[in-house]
This record gives sequence, C-alpha cells and structure tokens, in this order.
Amino acid sequence: MKVAVVILAVVAIIAAGVAGFAIWKMDSGVKMPDVTGQELADAKAEVSGAGLAYTVERTYSDATEEGMVSRQTPAAGEKIAQGSMVTLWVSEGPEQVAVPDVYGKTVAEADTALSAEGLNIKHAAGSSPDVKKGQVYKELPASGTEVPRGSVITVYYSHTSPTVAVPALTGLTEAQAVNRLRGAGLSLGTVGTQTSSTAVTGTVISQSLPATERVARGTKVSVVLASGPPEVAVPDVLNMPYKHAQNKLTSMGFQVRTSWAPGTGMEPGAVVKVNPTVGTPVPEGSIIHITVEESGSGPYL
Repeated sequence: MKVAVVILAVVAIIAAGVAGFAIWKMDSGVKMPDVTGQELADAKAEVSGAGLAYTVERTYSDATEEGMVSRQTPAAGEKIAQGSMVTLWVSEGPEQVAVPDVYGKTVAEADTALSAEGLNIKHAAGSSPDVKKGQVYKELPASGTEVPRGSVITVYYSHTSPTVAVPALTGLTEAQAVNRLRGAGLSLGTVGTQTSSTAVTGTVISQSLPATERVARGTKVSVVLASGPPEVAVPDVLNMPYKHAQNKLTSMGFQVRTSWAPGTGMEPGAVVKVNPTVGTPVPEGSIIHITVEESGSGPYL
C-alpha cells in the first residue's frame, strides 16, 4: 500500500514538472514579427534578431514589388518557440506571359485570347488593307513579347473594309490585265474596244479606274482594248488625173503606189483602176494602189 502511494506521488510530481516546463517554454517563446512588405535582407535580419531561423521561397505576386516579402508563415504576432523555423515568400513580381498572336481575329476573339493569359485590353480603331472590317491587324506589344501578367495590350482593329491600289493596265493584253488585277485583289469587269492609230491592237488603251486609286478588295475594273486603226472608205478617184488622185489619197492619210498601163481606152494620165476598190473600208494609213493610162498625150499628163 505504501509502495502504491509512493508511485502515485512520483507520477504526480513528474506530470507537474512537464506541465510547468511547457508553460515555461510557452512563456519563453517569441512573437513572430511582421516582415511582409520588407526587402528580403531586412526581413532576414529582423527574423534572425528575434531568435528565429528562416527559409526563403520564391513566388510571383501581382501585389508585391519584386524582391519584397509577400507573405510569411507563421503569421505576424503568433507566439512560437525561440529557434523555430519560419518561411518567407519573396516576390518575383508579376508572372511573365507571352502576348498571344491575335492577328486576323475578331475583337471578341482577341479579347478572349488575351484575357485567358491574364492580360488587360485596350481597343483602338484604325484601317488596314490586309484584313476585313472588324478584324485585328496589329497589337502592341507585339505577339510573342514577354510581359508581366496584368499588362495592357493595345488591340488595333480595322473599322473599314480593306482597300487595295488599282494597278496600271495601259499597254497590257487582256490576259496580262486579268493577271495583274488578280494579283492586286481585283477582278476584270467589262471589256470594250476602240480604234486607235497609236496603240498595238489588242492592248489596253483605257481603264475605268485610274491607277493608284484605292478601292475595296474585289472591285471590278473595266478596260477598253485597241481594235486597230480607224477604217476609212477608199474614195472614188477613177478617171481623175493621177496627180489629183494622189493628192486626195495622201490628204486622207493613205499611202499611194502608182503603176502605169497602156491601151486602156481612157484619157492618158487618168486613173483607170484602184485597189482596194472604191468604197472599201480600210485601216487609216493603208496603201492604195492606182493604175494610170500611160499611152498618148493629153491634159492629164
């Protein structure tokens, strides 16, 4: 019986000692200082000065400047045992993200892509010959650029239909004009013809829209092709004195070739034949052959 009492007394003394030690330990602990917002070097010094050990972790933070403590564990004011290990998280600033490529997207599509990367958006209306109305043609910073998450990206979208410059078509054949228009994003409209004394037959002498004018992509451009020199009817110079006939033909722009033939029964020196025949439409500047009676003598010679 006496032995049991002694054992119980010893246990009670030990329990009291343990409790007392715990209370002493708690009373002898330190409060965790508040080092958030401090530079890492200052935070380290303060934690060490409080008799605590520390470990440092790195983390991105949109709210805390790079190099500053963004959070800590334990929390500030919490009482912990001296020598305890605490964790300091140091900000590396906002996370860097690559600006996505939104060229050719609608404004709504661009906004979705940029927002998904945590970026803010500013819209700017402009015009571009390369995209349709309402599509994005430029972004600043440019796609692929590394920027802090939360940065503002300016999205430029076209508020007009795309335009292209009309190419010069004069002097081209119809096939060449079609190819040049197609290359410029345009198409051939109607094709007319007109006589011309200077242009090569079958080449463009005029176009419905002047070269360099900017028009909507897909616009039709009509052309007029040279059909050759204007035609003139061969005048009636039969029985006319050949010199008068020559003068009349040359005044009309013809070239004259004269040959002589005897025994036609006509007055000597008179025109007895015209080739092409009188009244035939021929191109301006054509060669007209006249045959003249050469036998005998008379007033025409």
